[in-house]
Amino acid sequence: MDARLVGTTIYRVLLSTDKETIVFDTDQGYIGYATQNDCCNEVWINHADGTEALENAFVFNVEESSWGDWSQVRPTRQEEEEQAFWTILTNKGRCKIEVRNSSNGYYGGQVVHLSEIPMQDMEELKEDF
Repeated sequence: MDARLVGTTIYRVLLSTDKETIVFDTDQGYIGYATQNDCCNEVWINHADGTEALENAFVFNVEESSWGDWSQVRPTRQEEEEQAFWTILTNKGRCKIEVRNSSNGYYGGQVVHLSEIPMQDMEELKEDF
């Protein structure tokens, strides 16, 4: 995630059913991000905490953990699993979004900005998961 959200007002958040795409409906239009999977790894949005801070909220800052600073977590899919976090700070509080990467230990995860927003198979994110 990058600074595109800073200075916007988020009206609602959409999450794909496969948890690989997240879209923010803002006063500047849709701003979306997708995880990038490879032949030997899986990347997905695993958890969100504090989602009430995103609805109809002005974004002051977005902090992200460095992809190089991922910490090991208990594997659920492949041999190794890593996590990274985005923290979105708004006038209503903070929301922390966890992204996970699962691989054999040799492949890193990535999340990229989307220039085209897919709206199929999306559900509104209304509570923590």
